[in-house]
Amino acid sequence: MHRIYFDNNATTKKSESVVKVVSELLYEPLNASSIHSFGRQARNLVESARMKISSALGLSKGFRIIFTSSATEANNMIIHSAKTNGMKVFACKTEHPSINKAVIDQYLSVNVNGEIALNEITENGLFSVMLANNETGVIQAIKDVLEAVRNTNAVLHVDAVQAIGKIPFNCSEIGADAFTISGHKFGGPYGVGCLIYNPDIIKIHPLMFGGGQEYGIRPGTENVLAIHGLGVAVSEIDLRVKIMQERILPIKNYIESEILNFCDEVRIFGIKAKERLPNTISMTMPGVKSEIQVAYFDSHGIAVSAGSACSAGRVEFPEVQMAMMSTYEEASCSLRVSLGIENTLDEAQFFVAKWKELYNKHRM
Repeated sequence: MHRIYFDNNATTKKSESVVKVVSELLYEPLNASSIHSFGRQARNLVESARMKISSALGLSKGFRIIFTSSATEANNMIIHSAKTNGMKVFACKTEHPSINKAVIDQYLSVNVNGEIALNEITENGLFSVMLANNETGVIQAIKDVLEAVRNTNAVLHVDAVQAIGKIPFNCSEIGADAFTISGHKFGGPYGVGCLIYNPDIIKIHPLMFGGGQEYGIRPGTENVLAIHGLGVAVSEIDLRVKIMQERILPIKNYIESEILNFCDEVRIFGIKAKERLPNTISMTMPGVKSEIQVAYFDSHGIAVSAGSACSAGRVEFPEVQMAMMSTYEEASCSLRVSLGIENTLDEAQFFVAKWKELYNKHRM
């Protein structure tokens, strides 16, 4: 049975070039803290990746890149640092759990389309905003957010995890003070992320203590293979964005139009937002719980999800959809489809056929 992978917001297939370069180094003893030739080779790989990320993401001079084990760690680090610095922290309930399960002082509202209520940005502190939502694909009007934040002399952190490789992205053009990225969301390795920040704006404090790696902020032996793979993956993001816009967006539009034409009771979360990702759909199947849908599609070789992949394999309370003025009954019937650059129209047609089949079964 041909397996269809429609859960690319959880993780992506590794880029062939990433697999190649990482595989070539697997047997090398690479500790970037060592001063012998092997250590110097490792340090060169780490610093080369840092330069590739800086170039690919358009970093302004003075920004610092800290390699972490994940975007979750990077998000925790920025929130921890803000609190340690005595700052008040603001976020929306539509943010990723790695933000919302940290210490948030005040939640900002979102409208029915998942867009931030800019009029609630009125205080000084740290504002953490997900550029593109991992469940709905809603893209925030980040320039408007930045303007509102600057009016309060606050600091803006942008969680860019789901945006990179899907839409054009440039740190300098966005203008925020800190960013988070994750390698495995755009063809890179698992187990590597970055906190990118301006040290003149916010002081970052370590979550762990030990050696002096990563400017003394993130101690522990660097994951050289993953960092090197991340540097390769980030060099390919422009191509991924091109494929997303030219080939994947029409497939996403096909799925949405077919299902909406078949059942007008379906809700697609954020469909009327100003901008959404070209690959992401969060939609309801009226009367059919999320876990039933996930299991049914899986039994037919289609991998989809009920939301964020950071919930230890559980279907959790649908906070994102509830924040968008959904009832619990409606939100608990939501499903996330997130396409990748390898997906095809044939796969989408098979998914739509199975969606209709499952819906009809539960209507009988």
